[in-house]
Amino acid sequence: MNVHCRKSRAIGSKKMGNKIFLLCHVPKTAGTSLIDALKNMFEADNCHIQTSPGDISFIDKFEEKVSNGARLFSGHAALPFFINVKNTYKDQDISIITSVRNPIDHFFSLFLHNKHFMNNNTWQDIGLRKILRNNGENNIPHEQTFNMMTRYFSGKLSGKLDSTAYKQAIINMKHLDFVFISEELERSLHLFSVMYDVARYEPTSNILNSNSHRREKFQNNNVDLVPEISANTVFDYHLYSYMQKLRISGARKFPTLSLSARKVDFSYVAEAIRRSKHDIFAEKNYFSFENNDLLLHPPKIGKTFIKTYDINNSEVVEKATCTLSLSEKAHNSVVFEIVIENGKNLKSIVEILNPGENKNITIRLDDLQGNLNMILETKLKSQGGANSYCWAYFKDFKFIFS
Repeated sequence: MNVHCRKSRAIGSKKMGNKIFLLCHVPKTAGTSLIDALKNMFEADNCHIQTSPGDISFIDKFEEKVSNGARLFSGHAALPFFINVKNTYKDQDISIITSVRNPIDHFFSLFLHNKHFMNNNTWQDIGLRKILRNNGENNIPHEQTFNMMTRYFSGKLSGKLDSTAYKQAIINMKHLDFVFISEELERSLHLFSVMYDVARYEPTSNILNSNSHRREKFQNNNVDLVPEISANTVFDYHLYSYMQKLRISGARKFPTLSLSARKVDFSYVAEAIRRSKHDIFAEKNYFSFENNDLLLHPPKIGKTFIKTYDINNSEVVEKATCTLSLSEKAHNSVVFEIVIENGKNLKSIVEILNPGENKNITIRLDDLQGNLNMILETKLKSQGGANSYCWAYFKDFKFIFS
């Protein structure tokens, strides 16, 4: 994602003052996009960024850099390092910030990064399935593959993790002052700019870079491995879920991503599907994620659908919203169906869209309490003759909490 900002406020505003931000940059959690945005907020000359793991030189001459206007320090260092810096310079107004990411997306992104950019033949020669199933054997560096967020927040960057490290990560996270949600980066940045009264974040583009497209294609082709990835990233999954619950409950310091007096929060269905048990009933390449959108390609005969279970982690959901869209190149109308149920009650909606048509829909879920299951289904209105452009989109599909 390319993000841009426009500086609309003075850096030294009354709320911001001389506040200094330490960014604990966990690899592959949208840190590069985040840093690009923060550089525009604080001005690049006021930022000291390190990108090589293990290099902590960005903190050298800290007081001198601060006296010269430094406002952001970022590096691939563990959270305890930043906590120590804050404790060392107690006379400074310091806040520690970081970003987190859905563990499934994070694993795929980290694997591809290691495979294509690390100077280590292990990543090129051994496939994804072997790495998932060897648990650190055969010279595959387990600590560079699984539970990266837990490692950075606990300080245990090498060796196998246990519950003690996870508990330490949770304890250390209490020192965080702001957490950016990778899947909702633009909203996180907007809230950050308002909370700290820094230059407003105003996105001008939402274009995924080539690496993001490559990761999504690779992920779609290996969706059958998601249960194994979940098993290997169990600490990160619990950490991420813990962070989401804090965010939804409106706990201090963590972004609710809402600026209204009445707290309204949401989660993207695409993200929820990735972390939940689900079944896909579609031919190969007839289902796809595109960032927060879902795409289903109806077959000539029959239907394609995805079924997911316990998708909302027991949170109370007010409604579901999305934009249904059919490619203008499709030669046939498509029937969209959404079914959401909790084992007792059921809500459903059926819409027929013509090529090039868009329709905003809202499904009220007040009567559905507890864990939700969901089915998304598409089929041709007139069976037969589907073409390669007949993609049915579920755009910006999300659950709204209130």
